[in-house]
Amino acid sequence: MQLQTRPTGRTVCQQVAPRVPSVARPCFCYRPLERPAAAARKTADVSRKPLRLVAEAAATQAAPSDQSSKMAVSQIGLVGLAVMGQNLALNIAEKGFPISVFNRTYAKTEAAVARAQKSGLGEKLKGYEDMKDFVQSLQKPRRVIILVQAGAPVDSTIEHLCQYMEPGDIIIDGGNEWYENTERRKAKVEALGLRYMGMGVSGGEEGAR
Repeated sequence: MQLQTRPTGRTVCQQVAPRVPSVARPCFCYRPLERPAAAARKTADVSRKPLRLVAEAAATQAAPSDQSSKMAVSQIGLVGLAVMGQNLALNIAEKGFPISVFNRTYAKTEAAVARAQKSGLGEKLKGYEDMKDFVQSLQKPRRVIILVQAGAPVDSTIEHLCQYMEPGDIIIDGGNEWYENTERRKAKVEALGLRYMGMGVSGGEEGAR
């Protein structure tokens, strides 16, 4: 409020509005909207890289870790191709399960393969001359049935198999063996991380086929 004196001599009171300090107004800046196509391309470019990395990681994980995985063609293996062994192998092949076979003397392996081919089972039954190749032909976890003469031949076969089999693989003894021998072999094999099963098979040639 200010007091002013007019020429008449009177003093008048004049009310003056107070000054309000100026306040800077905020400035709102807007970016132009991107076209939908450009935004979609940008999103795709950002998302494509992680997806590619995931796909590459999955492909690396699914890829065979060694040459033996590429060789695996059979679901089960059988060692010992006398009368029982040959016929059981043919029986398994007839049921549609790919099987690999091995015998200490290769002539019996050749005979089993010839019988399979004659019966139209050549694609299901594969014979091997080398024990390592035989084991590597099996899908993991590997499953091998032993049908050899009871006693020392079983121990020798197990020892030979253990050189190439890996933890988690399974050895199935199909011979008629004394139970204490089975328990001893089971403990020895399981100490290596393998699995062992005693499964006596009988019935002769007709029973096996």
